[in-house]
Amino acid sequence: MPFTHKPRYWIAVWCFVSLVSGWYDMLYVWLRPHSLPGGKWHAPLFKPMAQWAALDNLYGAQACIQGDTVLLTKISISCFEVSLHLAYLCQLARPGALRWTLEGKRVTGRFAPQIALYGLLAFVVQATKQMFYSRFSIPR
Repeated sequence: MPFTHKPRYWIAVWCFVSLVSGWYDMLYVWLRPHSLPGGKWHAPLFKPMAQWAALDNLYGAQACIQGDTVLLTKISISCFEVSLHLAYLCQLARPGALRWTLEGKRVTGRFAPQIALYGLLAFVVQATKQMFYSRFSIPR
């Protein structure tokens, strides 16, 4: 019996939201110091992150000045996570595979195991990243 994968709609939505929020987070960190309050790209793009930077020291200007590498490690893991989300969504968007959203069909064929593996790996990487971040973001 060939392997089939029945993707759930909420998993695709979770992948899309994680993809967008992951890119936003990565851009905020990569564009520092320009994305920090007072920077040239802060006001148009990253104004919501000012509140988060005030709560979390790793996102603030002090960590940027001190060269703290914990956030850079988190962002490196996020790059891999975002690429897995993108691979999962691209595989589902292949011609003929998009019907599953409305009709509840199973994805079959040689790419079905890859799609399931991308989704599982994305979840495991995201959970690992959150455990890593919660371990190091607690104020010392």
